[in-house]
Order: sequence, then structure tokens, then C-alpha cells
Amino acid sequence: MRPVNSIFESFNARDLEPEEVARTFVPPDFFDDTSKRVNTLIIGPRGSGKTTVLKMLQPAALEAWSGRQADYYRESIDFVGVFVPADRSWKEQLDALMGHKLAIAAFTTHVLHSLIRTMHYRVHPPINDALVHFHRVSMSRKEEAVLVKSLAKLWHLDVAIPSLIDVKHALTARMNEIGELGTETSENPQKQLRLPRYVNLHFLRATLGAIELFNDLTQQSTQKWALLFDELELAPEWLVSTLLGSLRGLDNRIILKLSMCPYAREIAKEDDSNQIATLGNDYNQVALWYSHKEDGYKFCNALFHSLIKEHSLPVSNPSELLGFSNFETLSSEYSPRIGRSAYEDQSRLQQVFVEAAKKDRSFKDFISAKQLDLKNLDSLNEDQRAAGIRKVRTLVAVREAFRKGKGEGLEKSGRRSPKNLHYYAGATSLFSIVEGNPRLFIGIIGQLIQDYKRQSDLTKSTKRRPRKISAHKQGLEVEKAVNKYRAYLQTIPCPPLSPSDEPRGVLTLLDRVGKFFNKRVILDDFVADPPLTFIIDDNAPNEMVESLGKALNAGAIVFVNEKGEEVLLKSLRGKRFRLSYLLAPSHRLPLILGKARSLSLILKQSAKWVSGQAELFHDDD
Repeated sequence: MRPVNSIFESFNARDLEPEEVARTFVPPDFFDDTSKRVNTLIIGPRGSGKTTVLKMLQPAALEAWSGRQADYYRESIDFVGVFVPADRSWKEQLDALMGHKLAIAAFTTHVLHSLIRTMHYRVHPPINDALVHFHRVSMSRKEEAVLVKSLAKLWHLDVAIPSLIDVKHALTARMNEIGELGTETSENPQKQLRLPRYVNLHFLRATLGAIELFNDLTQQSTQKWALLFDELELAPEWLVSTLLGSLRGLDNRIILKLSMCPYAREIAKEDDSNQIATLGNDYNQVALWYSHKEDGYKFCNALFHSLIKEHSLPVSNPSELLGFSNFETLSSEYSPRIGRSAYEDQSRLQQVFVEAAKKDRSFKDFISAKQLDLKNLDSLNEDQRAAGIRKVRTLVAVREAFRKGKGEGLEKSGRRSPKNLHYYAGATSLFSIVEGNPRLFIGIIGQLIQDYKRQSDLTKSTKRRPRKISAHKQGLEVEKAVNKYRAYLQTIPCPPLSPSDEPRGVLTLLDRVGKFFNKRVILDDFVADPPLTFIIDDNAPNEMVESLGKALNAGAIVFVNEKGEEVLLKSLRGKRFRLSYLLAPSHRLPLILGKARSLSLILKQSAKWVSGQAELFHDDD
């Protein structure tokens, strides 16, 4: 699939050295599973931290890491990680050589270049007392010369000086030579070139041979090595299939860790069942997203404290700086501000429910059917609280905020004023919106913290620290991110949903889904469990499914997977998804999961409501 760039590319760890990545690294929950000595597929949309996690498995990153858990991981990680990056120029070269032996030679050379860099680091680490040694080895010049001569013979290299650095330079020269041969082949397709011997090298055999030589010379014959292949969405399909096939029956001296986006259509082309690696037997999987928002709070909290520490701000918890959202104050058993029961008389929850019942006949009917006495919420039993209050409180808050007739915060133009954006402000609301995605977190919450730090520095002379970041300012930052994201989604192609549709990419399709959910949640009669997820059914056209695959890889939709379910998808049909919570403000949706509807039904029913292009924060009540 053609890769789609992220809207927050400036925060990509791809361009950072291992030491820079380690400086601000906060281990997410899944780092434990990623760092185990087992073949692993690391699956996540763009920006979810795949590159960061893989780079942190390198010796250079582990040595530079000074975080609280650094010593634990240095002791528990018992393999040497070799980071194998991918980039667009590399992909273009492989694509140009597709079907030719030179393509395999280019890939093998790329892998060996990364391997030599890691070997060189272990033998010649930088002189820096702040680094904590990790799998370093001693090697005399004579031993290094023996190794280099053996590698030159094994890899068919001409090495003038018997040093590892010269091997690295020779591999760089080989990559250039392959490019020249590729150009000559494309310009003279009829000409029969005599190809060098190295084109027959297989990356795994060549790597294993080098590892055996290195381990024997350093007297570490059992040392494991992990090849860390990053951003395989940039790799050609034949290469992805090769790597996935290599997971089966792999030599136990090598571990493969492959990072990919969730939708990988190319794996469906593997038709030999005997060669297909299986989850649990040949590899483990790690999903870098959270189907349920609460699962990502722990990582967001840790990342928040890391940024607070970096900026030297005296803030003890996220709510102290970001406050509580309206959703949050209704979602706690105790008032976060005063520590009292949320069910007592005159509580915020009671007031919202009473007001909603006055304005909304369907909600009043729901209260009556549940036999709830809103004036005496504290007398409700546990079952009544669970089914009649806790299950619906977020829905009630959203309907109260955005239903027609309330009027608060709505302008005549139909665009929601900043006043209403406070419903998506607050610590847990922002944590939900960024989805535990490090790049989104830095782009939204990191920017808010940076602005707050600047303001704090300006008021130092008065010794008055500014108050918490206002809900208004948080809302504006969210709006800015949403606008950027929506513009980005317009670049992902999608077939028109109707003859009158203007080309707006996959955003048109996602807006149609969001409009359907908005109507069910806000406009229609109140129901305790409205639809907020969708299933891609067999009636969805193939081109539309491909567009949704790109949207999934871009993080615009999220796979709601069951525990133990395969998360590398060769097909989206029959799978359940939700819209990214970053898109929730566009359609005034609650940040919760709901029941599912088929995509074809959603599109059929929403088509009759559509008039013109959907606008961000539009008022179509």
C-alpha cells in the first residue's frame, strides 16, 4: 500500500539518533512484550511509537537511557538489537528493481550495513562516562582483523583496511554500485549484465554467518541478536511477505521484530499454508493502540509527568494543570473537586440529569422505565446506579451540551463557538483524544505545556504562577489539531459516495459515518447504548474498503479487537471499528464505545441526510 504521511511528521523518531530517543523515552505498557526474546509483530498506525520502541532496543539507546526503569530493562533484555530503518528512497530503489536479483541484493546490503554498525558500536563504543554498559565486548585489533577478513570473504567484499568501519564503508559503496547496475538495467533492458556474486546472498544466511563469527571471536557463542525492521509499510509487498515467511522455522540465534501498520493486504497473497507463520507458535503480536480509552491513561500520565519534569514545572498531576472535563465530573463516584459522593443532593450529576429530564421527553421516559428518583440519587441501589446512571452519564452530558434548543455556545453561522469546546478539555478528555499516540500527545498536550511554561517564565518576576490552562485554550488547541487532521484525511483517496460528491478523500466517508452517529446520539430519542462503532460488511465496495485500510493505517479509524485476536489484518471485512477520538469534536460525539452497525446500513441511512459538504463543527440539528 502507498504510505500516507502523518500530520505530525516533525515529531517522528525516525530522524533521531538512539541517544536522543533515549533522553525522553517513556516506556509504554507494551514495551515489556516488545522487549521479550521472541519474534514479534509490532502493529500500530502512523505515529503510534513503533520507531521509538524499536530504536530503544539498540545497545546505543539502552546505554544512554537514564529513566527510572532503565536498569530493569538493561538487565532483562538478553539480545542485541540491530535497527534496520526504512525510508522512501530505499523503497523507491527496491521498487525500481522489483523482479530483479538486484532488489534482493539491495535489501541484503541494507541489513548487513545495519548489522555492522551495531557490531562496531559493541567493539568501539563512545567514550562517555554517563553511558551504562550494555553487551559491550572486548576485541583486539588482531581479532578485529580476523573478523573483517572472514566477513569480506563471506560477503564478497573488497576491504582495504581490516577494520569494521571499513566494512561499513564497503557496504555503502556496494549499495551505490547496485543503484548504478539498476540504472543500467532499466536503460538497457535487452542487455544481459553479468551480475556480481553478492547478488545471491540471502539476508538471513549472510547475517547468521556474521553473527557466528562475531560470537565465536568474543566467546559468546549463545548470544542472541534481534533484527528490528521498522516501518515495513514503506517496504514493497514481496519484501513484507519474505519477512513474514521468515518467522517460521527461524534459527534460534536470530529474533525478528517487525513493525507494521494494521492493514497489510499483501499478506493475503501468501497461499502456501505450510509456509505461513502462526500467532502464538512462531511469533507474538503487540498492538500499539487502545480500543478502550482507559487503557491508555497510564502511559499518557507517565508521558505528561516526563514533559513536566523536562520543563521544570511544579505540577503534581495532570488535572492540576488541565483541570477536569464535564465528562469526567459526571463519570466519578466522587466529586473530583470536593471529595463528596456524586449521588448526593445538589451534586453536579443530579443537576444535569434533572435538567435533561425536563427538556428531553425520551430521557424522561428512560428515567421512568428505570424507576429512578432523581431527587434521591443517593438512595439508589448498586444495580440502579450501574444501569440507570453510570452507563448513561456521558451520553446525558453530551446531549445536554449539543441538543437543539439548549442554544448555549451556538453561533448563527452554525459553527460551534469556542465556549462549547470545554466539553473536550480536561486531563482525561485530552488523554482520550490523543489515544495514547505519542506524536498526537506531543502535538496537542505537549504544545499546551510548552505554552504554559513560556507564560510561567514571563511571570517569574511577580512570583505568581499562572493558573491552570483554561478549557478555552485547550479547546482551541484541540480544534487546531482536528482541522489539521481533517485536511490530512482529504489527501487519502476514496471513491465518491454519490455522483454529486466533490473529491474530499476518505474524510467524506468518515464524515458520513460521524453524521450517522451524531444523529443517533444527539438528535434521536435517547437510548442507553447508541451505535458508535461500525462493521465493514460484505456489501462495502472493494475500493471503499481499501480507502478505509489507509484510514486505519493513518489512525483515523481504530480496530476494536478482542483479546487474542490477530491484529495484522489482511482483510477488514467482518471487523469492528470506531472513529478516532480526535474526530469526535467534529461530530459532537462522546468519547465512549457503543454498539455496532454495518457500514452499508450507515451509508444507506445517512445518505438522505447529507446536503453539501460536511464542515468542521457544523450545526445541522
